[in-house]
Amino acid sequence: VNAIEIQPIHEFDARTKEEYHWGYMSVNFFAPSSAYASNAKDGSAVHEFKSLVERFHEAELAVIIDVVYNHVGVPSHLSFLDRELYFSTDEDGNLNNHSGCGNDIHAESGAVRRLVIDSLVSMINDFDIDGFRFDLGELLGINLLSEIEIELLKVKPDIILIAEPWSFRGRLPEKINQTGYSLWSDNCREKLLNFVRGNGKQCEIINLLKGRLDGQNTHPWQSINYLESHDDLTFIDRLCSPDDWENDRPPAPVIAQAKLAIGLLLLSPGIPMIASGQDYLRSKKGVQNTYQRGDLNALDYNLFMETQDFHNWTKELISLRSSKEGELFRPYHFIAEDRYISVKGPHDSIAQIIFAENDVSVSYCLLLLVNPSEHEINIPLPETCYGKKETILLGESDSKLGTMPPFCLQVWKIIG
Repeated sequence: VNAIEIQPIHEFDARTKEEYHWGYMSVNFFAPSSAYASNAKDGSAVHEFKSLVERFHEAELAVIIDVVYNHVGVPSHLSFLDRELYFSTDEDGNLNNHSGCGNDIHAESGAVRRLVIDSLVSMINDFDIDGFRFDLGELLGINLLSEIEIELLKVKPDIILIAEPWSFRGRLPEKINQTGYSLWSDNCREKLLNFVRGNGKQCEIINLLKGRLDGQNTHPWQSINYLESHDDLTFIDRLCSPDDWENDRPPAPVIAQAKLAIGLLLLSPGIPMIASGQDYLRSKKGVQNTYQRGDLNALDYNLFMETQDFHNWTKELISLRSSKEGELFRPYHFIAEDRYISVKGPHDSIAQIIFAENDVSVSYCLLLLVNPSEHEINIPLPETCYGKKETILLGESDSKLGTMPPFCLQVWKIIG
């Protein structure tokens, strides 16, 4: 893990627990929220947030903050200045509401563009923020997002830019893939969950393992791959109803499905995102929208003791991805199609080889074996595997190459 993304920290409009909404109703784009400070009235939020960022940096973690410029909270302070200058309206003068939050910012307005960019520059200069994730980025539009990139690169050349590429109005155009933005991939989330639940497609997972599931990307890192975020159900709740848990943990077959899902996530090109608590199967008791449910959003570390095997599996995957061999799972540029060999096996199983690209110093390739079914299978191997020395990098040490237990993921190093 080399970066942490924090939900919105700009001053927001909620004043009580009943009004709380994760901070997605901003009322001041230049001030950290007083609600998160030790004292809401003395300005300590500024110093405390600076200190928080410094501590993350000491731990060698980049800090990305979720920013909400697509709408504002209540009261809509900008409407008191100039309603039509700052807000998008329909032909009758009514506020548009493609954000679902009562108003949409007028992203083509010069005043709005200056406000947003000044706010972002302030967050970099005042708090040393490393990057931003733009909530409902489609409402900001390709023109403003492009201008943001140009201006922020002048201030911080290694700035991290992430956009949620949709809104209730639609999705960002493919032109966004010609920029330096990474985009949340809901496609990855849905295809992966479908696959491990038995109703997905081999070809989609093969493309995911090549970094080409979202076919319009120009680089692998433009895809933020994830199974779970703050929104919606946790991924374990999508795999299994909390009513079916046994002794404070999901049934063993469901944990095996979850291990396969997060394994495919972490071994796919792109930038993997893991939600807090996901590494030990945090559940929100099957509740889909928990923006006002602090009792469900709080991390229950007692659960960690019940699902430590899943946490350890996640650590093992991250270690493999971060290793020398793992460079093949995290390429900056797309690996050429002819450097992959993919074989479709029974019960939607997959065998896929990855060769290093144009690097004569690498005398090995990696073999991924995937069995998403409840059956033990013998998976057909690519011909290049035979007569070579193999070492298992991920999986049980006594595994036999080609024999796959149910809901299993293995990685082998094929030498020679």
